[in-house]
Amino acid sequence: MDLIGLIAPIVAVAGDVVVALLLALGVMGPARLALRRATWSLERRGWARLVARSVERPPRFFHRLLRLYLVRSLRIWIRFHQMRDSLPFAAERALQMGLPLVAVVVATVPIWGMSWYFNSENWAAGIYNSWAEQRTDAWRVAMTRAVLAATPGVDSAGALSVEPPDLGGDFAFLVIGDPGEGDASQHVLRDQIIRAGAGADVRFMVISSDVIYPTGSMKDYEANFWLPFKGFDKPVYAIPGNHDWYDALEGFVATFFRPEAATVAMRARVEADNRLTSTTDSRIAWLVGEAARLRREYGRCRPDFSARHTFRSRPSASRCSAVDTGVLRRVDADQLAWLRAGLEQARGKFTMVILGHPLVCGRGLPGRRRTPTSPPFTSSCASTRSRW
Repeated sequence: MDLIGLIAPIVAVAGDVVVALLLALGVMGPARLALRRATWSLERRGWARLVARSVERPPRFFHRLLRLYLVRSLRIWIRFHQMRDSLPFAAERALQMGLPLVAVVVATVPIWGMSWYFNSENWAAGIYNSWAEQRTDAWRVAMTRAVLAATPGVDSAGALSVEPPDLGGDFAFLVIGDPGEGDASQHVLRDQIIRAGAGADVRFMVISSDVIYPTGSMKDYEANFWLPFKGFDKPVYAIPGNHDWYDALEGFVATFFRPEAATVAMRARVEADNRLTSTTDSRIAWLVGEAARLRREYGRCRPDFSARHTFRSRPSASRCSAVDTGVLRRVDADQLAWLRAGLEQARGKFTMVILGHPLVCGRGLPGRRRTPTSPPFTSSCASTRSRW
């Protein structure tokens, strides 16, 4: 179990309690109190009639129903007074009123197309973000250097390059980002993606960020990646987005790296954290095995080392570099040196750079200045269908 797996249930319970208290004390309580006040005069008349009726003759069916309603209303009034006098009792009653409504909200929000934003279990991602954003560059450097060290005799340019099949002559490829949450809003786009990828000139697809919401976990890959892209029969490559880094990139690495590179990379990340992690060798083996199982069943992902990608066409007439910008929209020194060297080698060729975070779109944002922490390069907005 990873860190998110440990803290998510705690955050979920805390989130549900907070939402329940807010709903009860801010919505349901005032609404019920307002209703009681509006019907108070009618209830007094009902009590007077009920008392008089019980003295004159035995109660009939209507008066039995009236008695049930009035007794229930009286109990509500008593509880309101007890809540005013006792804070623990007020909290207890608020949870009794609010938690059922929270359960209904959490169960129905996927229908509204907002499954991630209102699922309190996923709020743990916000907590993990504050840690992951400070560790991403260190993780990336450690993983990259470990994989390069494990492939002796191959320079970094070659080790970090992939060549999708049949890139001779003109061809096209697809670029999409933030594909979705595995819900209806993502599945409804499947037919369009399959049609776009069915063209004879389309060779592969690149997912430019956030393959898996909300925390990049392996447990979500089948529902959020494999099933939504089922039927797309071209190679799929990816650049991690900030959400993919929330589980220390474990699900992404297992899925998109070669198995041997994935093992080396995850072990390097563990060492970079001084082994202060719940990731063990057995978990790494499970992640790699689970990714292999899904790949066998669906067969559409072509694993290659993906912390940095260079796509080259034959006979090297063009070059496309895919760059991971992590959580804070920046690159580490190693990656920047790799990118500069690649751009220098690509002089005179058709060149494209794909980023997880588009830093500048078109001509850029008016009045925007580059801060000292911003990468010293920019990208243009990539279309969903790119041609080399």
